[in-house]
Amino acid sequence: MFNRIIVLGGGSAGYMAALALKVKIPDLRVTVIRSKELGIIGVGEGSSIPLTNFLHGYLLLTPKKFFELARPTWKLGIRFIWGPRPGYYYPFGAHLNSKHPFLHRNNGFYAEQDMEYSNLETAFMAHDKVFQRGPDGQPLLHWNVAYHLENEKFVQFLETFAGRVGVETMDDTVDQVTQNESGVSGLALKSGRTESADLYVDCSGFRSLLLGQTLGEPFISFKSSLFCDRAVAGGWDRTTEPIHPYTTSEQMDCGWAWQIEHERRINRGYVYSSDFISDEQAEAEFRARNPK
Repeated sequence: MFNRIIVLGGGSAGYMAALALKVKIPDLRVTVIRSKELGIIGVGEGSSIPLTNFLHGYLLLTPKKFFELARPTWKLGIRFIWGPRPGYYYPFGAHLNSKHPFLHRNNGFYAEQDMEYSNLETAFMAHDKVFQRGPDGQPLLHWNVAYHLENEKFVQFLETFAGRVGVETMDDTVDQVTQNESGVSGLALKSGRTESADLYVDCSGFRSLLLGQTLGEPFISFKSSLFCDRAVAGGWDRTTEPIHPYTTSEQMDCGWAWQIEHERRINRGYVYSSDFISDEQAEAEFRARNPK
């Protein structure tokens, strides 16, 4: 039924959608239309285990090439600086409900006060380590890890990989969306070309060009339960700071702050509720907490 699919948007969502389709149905013609005029959101990102499984399990990306081009850092979990404790390590692996074979009860029974050594991953996180060493001195790799990614490098990698498996990339800007009784019928581009497909995937982000602007699908707000609705972001070049193998999630006055660890840069951001703090106040609090 489908011979050609157009994915609108060339960020990580657009290319992962295109790759998922192309890898599943290799004979399908998949085209990504993206505009370098619009650019992509260039903040640091921390992933979770499902992305690791998607990249290396579903797409079958070889780790070596991924590491060479995307330059991720390892992430074993999250460190919460939250509440009365000095910190709490949340690992991706089995945690408080697991049981060491030489103990009578689950790990959580023994970790009421000190959570740093509730399992092997939290111990590694507390000491900025990632893998055990094997008898030969090499790291014992496993896939119970996620990544810290610089979005621009990640998207560049996805675009390169997409080209290798046959996904087309078209650098153009949509000027007009044409419709018929079935919905979207074509995309008139700034270059003068018109592209059409059997199915359109809208990955245009906040613009929501096809779903929102063209088809009038309503935006469903989660404001009643998702209180943090704005963010201020920044960062600095790494000097002597260790590369932590986790994302930091730190409590702030009106929200929380992330810290993403890249090889040569530290990325920080403050997600806050505009009902309780102004943009100027949030930036001042953010800068006071992060003088760099």
